[in-house]
Amino acid sequence: MLRFERQWNGLSLAQDWKADLPGCASGLAERPGAPNELAVFIMGPNGKTSIWYFEKSASPQ
Repeated sequence: MLRFERQWNGLSLAQDWKADLPGCASGLAERPGAPNELAVFIMGPNGKTSIWYFEKSASPQ
């Protein structure tokens, strides 16, 4: 599940996205050709890798 939160960075509240992933996220990028999606590169505990895609949504106000 992808969650949107705000974190205090010392100067202001900054947007922070969190998701429960089965391993370590080794990279994050916008999906080429799909600017409303994020690609997250995951390295699992067994050493296998995968790419998860998340749809960007409007930030909660």
